[in-house]
Amino acid sequence: MEDQRSINIWYVCGLSLCNFDCSYCASGQPGQGDGRTNDRMWRNEDDPARYQKVLDWIGRQPYRIGLRLQTIGEPFVSWDFLKGAVRISESPNIRFVELVTNGSLLKKRLPRFIDDHGADPGRFSLWVTYHHTEISAPDLVDQVGFARDLGVEVVVNSLVFPDNADDLRHLAALCRERDLRLNVDLGQNFNAAYEGRPFVTVLDDKVVAVMRDLKTDPRIQVTSITAWGSPAGLQCSAGHDYVHITPDGDVFPCRGYQAGGRKTRLGSAVDETFTLDLRQEEFMRCALVRGCTCKEDFLHMRMARTPGRGDHRSLGLGYPGTVPDSELALVHGKLRRIQGVALMRVLESMAE
Repeated sequence: MEDQRSINIWYVCGLSLCNFDCSYCASGQPGQGDGRTNDRMWRNEDDPARYQKVLDWIGRQPYRIGLRLQTIGEPFVSWDFLKGAVRISESPNIRFVELVTNGSLLKKRLPRFIDDHGADPGRFSLWVTYHHTEISAPDLVDQVGFARDLGVEVVVNSLVFPDNADDLRHLAALCRERDLRLNVDLGQNFNAAYEGRPFVTVLDDKVVAVMRDLKTDPRIQVTSITAWGSPAGLQCSAGHDYVHITPDGDVFPCRGYQAGGRKTRLGSAVDETFTLDLRQEEFMRCALVRGCTCKEDFLHMRMARTPGRGDHRSLGLGYPGTVPDSELALVHGKLRRIQGVALMRVLESMAE
């Protein structure tokens, strides 16, 4: 491996079936084209074979890889997907495999995943996102606590929306009781699920209050808003220590760069001759005008770096480093143009 160089890969495969039906789902709504489904396991007939080819490609890369292995739907509905996850976790170049799940099937499926299919709990982590319209906080915490007790690293992830403030406070209390790690981020208004609300709802009074109460990291929220509204010119390490792989197998520096099509595509993970050639410079200025909405992407921005962040098996918890004053000044200017002085005051108050 190339001097044991460590990188992150976020691969979203074509498994599309989900047992939840969230109106705000970033994967879209069933029946609207290329996203989440409720009537078939995979998006297309050739997706299972493509999934195996992409895993083969990942296993051949000359880097130490932290892999967020994600689906369009829910991973624990498919044993074919889970067997592939075990296989790639055993590759010598894999540091960890992180699965993104709604948590509802952990007690039912996780023991078999470990006992029958050979998943090593020490190689896996779970990013378990709370969906307040689909599962109760006590039920989710029970599922996650069960997974943690089996030796899997777990993070409960909660998105703040205008209608779930009380649910999140309850969730936070339950996580404290069970000593479970809770990560809280701003929800984004995909599919216009919250009619009349902006895409980022941080100025809603209930959202602001719960973000303060749960002591969310204001630097990460600043990053999410700026990345969505005006990322161009900000320094980012995508393409140096991180890449994104689409369900079709296309490899980009980040998901947001898909908008550039073949201009920004690095290659295809279903092409056996393609070897990942990463940029040598750690940071480069982002070229996106707007629309970087995914945490897997924007946490690689330099402005999201925080001193003292420890090692972890997740692409959702941030990375260590310092932020130059010049970068912070650029960010503050962008924020004022995006949503004005009121937004700055709210974000500053969260840090008090």
